[in-house]
Amino acid sequence: MAQRTELSKLSAVRSAVRAYRAGRIGDAAAYKVAFLKTTPYPDVARALGKLEEPLPAISLTHLRRLERGTLGREYADHMDREHLQPLDLSQSVRDELAEHVLGLRYTLLHDLFHVLLSFDTSWAGELGVWQFVGAQKYCPEYERAARWAWRVYPVVAPRQLAAFRANSDRARALATRAPSLIAHDYRQCWERPLEDVRSALALDDAS
Repeated sequence: MAQRTELSKLSAVRSAVRAYRAGRIGDAAAYKVAFLKTTPYPDVARALGKLEEPLPAISLTHLRRLERGTLGREYADHMDREHLQPLDLSQSVRDELAEHVLGLRYTLLHDLFHVLLSFDTSWAGELGVWQFVGAQKYCPEYERAARWAWRVYPVVAPRQLAAFRANSDRARALATRAPSLIAHDYRQCWERPLEDVRSALALDDAS
């Protein structure tokens, strides 16, 4: 069994390298997710299994045309400011890595979490997102990642200590009252005002 896992990881690394060299950045990132592996808790796995499109294609071109203040436009603006692109997966990789749906979906939606939670991309903002994800209990690996982030990020950016504490407290408070964000279907949310979406998901600080 141990040998099979090692070979599987080696295959993932080789596939990631091939995809990267071919310019398929999204596929390369997907193989990295497969290498790291995530095991969703049973309730999360069931919720993800009910999604009609767990790995939706996200078009920034379309979202940029939406009205300012909508979730889609605010997400597109965030991605443009940070010079980022959504994960673009080939159909063959979607089929091959279907069992890694949690890791792939979180990688795809990570920046949407930043927008929904109002956390920037500073070290403190990244910690806030990880603390939220860990507290929502998607899988043991993400809980460990959240604990690791709380230990390491303050060492990397000690001047943000107050922000680390504030973001961590806020993230955990939001996580306890919000529904499972990883399993929410966002396809009908793009054109809605961001504040309305936050309110519906109990992510506004007044909730």
